[in-house]
Amino acid sequence: MALIPITEAEIICIFASFNKSLSGYDGVSNRILKSCGKFLGKPLAYIFNKSSIVLKFLDHLKYFVVNPLFEKEKSLH
Repeated sequence: MALIPITEAEIICIFASFNKSLSGYDGVSNRILKSCGKFLGKPLAYIFNKSSIVLKFLDHLKYFVVNPLFEKEKSLH
């Protein structure tokens, strides 16, 4: 399996797309990530890419929450 390196620009773009009013399980507000994205992009890209090279990932990066989004029931008429 080949891992494609993530770029600083991709991280900044992801942070820019966040909804301001939400936060992750760690309690860090998306507003903070959104405003600091240009400063966090380079160090986070380094950490993610280095982790993928040595195949070691931080425990916090292995944690995720799945919240299902249900579509409105469609009318048959």
